[in-house]
Amino acid sequence: MYRIIAVDLDGTLLTSENKITKYTKEIIQILIQKKFYFVFASGRHYIDIMKIKDSLKINIFIISSNGSKIYNLDNNLIFSDNLDENIASKLCRIKYSDKEIITQVYQNDQWYINNNKVENNFCSLLSSLQYKYFYPDDLNFKNISKIFFTSRNFQKLHILKRKIINFYGNKVHVNFSIPGCLEIVSGTT
Repeated sequence: MYRIIAVDLDGTLLTSENKITKYTKEIIQILIQKKFYFVFASGRHYIDIMKIKDSLKINIFIISSNGSKIYNLDNNLIFSDNLDENIASKLCRIKYSDKEIITQVYQNDQWYINNNKVENNFCSLLSSLQYKYFYPDDLNFKNISKIFFTSRNFQKLHILKRKIINFYGNKVHVNFSIPGCLEIVSGTT
């Protein structure tokens, strides 16, 4: 029998300061010695999760980008479900010019954004990735695992959620990870 512990990162394993406490590290080590397997499941990018894993010096399974990518104990990608290229293109353009919403994209090992206005609930301090700016006409829409929109204007995000669901239906999964962060992944996951 396998003993598996799956854990989210933000607000669960990590403190509000984006850290793992000494106590939590000790418990994880004890459980690993008792032959438990750990799965870190998060909306975060794989690279961010790897940094956390490496700080613990353990081998784990990783589910990243809200289930779009899954990695085995050897850090090999074993499952990938990217957004359809046409859908990704339309999502990247839908609010690109809206100054109250930041459009953010995870593509391969890159993180792209359209603007970095802190007042739009932009959380770059939580990530070890360095973002790059994107322009829809220049972006290749292959291998996009996740697109998310952040804003302090929650009403606009709720309207956007309804619009995306009405247009794409079950071709995408749409959810709020926190009130100011609307996340979209492929509907086939």
